[in-house]
Amino acid sequence: MNNVHANTTIPKFIGALARYEADNSQVRYLDYAKAFWDMVIDKHTYVTGGNSENEHFGEDYVLDKERAMVFTGHLRHNDIESRPNGRDLFV
Repeated sequence: MNNVHANTTIPKFIGALARYEADNSQVRYLDYAKAFWDMVIDKHTYVTGGNSENEHFGEDYVLDKERAMVFTGHLRHNDIESRPNGRDLFV
């Protein structure tokens, strides 16, 4: 997901989850949402909950290199957008 715009990608997977919720015979959309969630949580999420830098995902597992941005606020934006996906997947 290197350099993928997070603000336009996260809603796509929230939409995939919503499609599954509307018709749960469409299991592939649930699979897409779960896979995206796992990828973001495992490879792109900071301890603060943020998951991107300047609204873009970085390379997998390079958070330590980008940690200088953690406290500037640039990394927090997408944690709010990601919450509905996580809540719906696990509630």
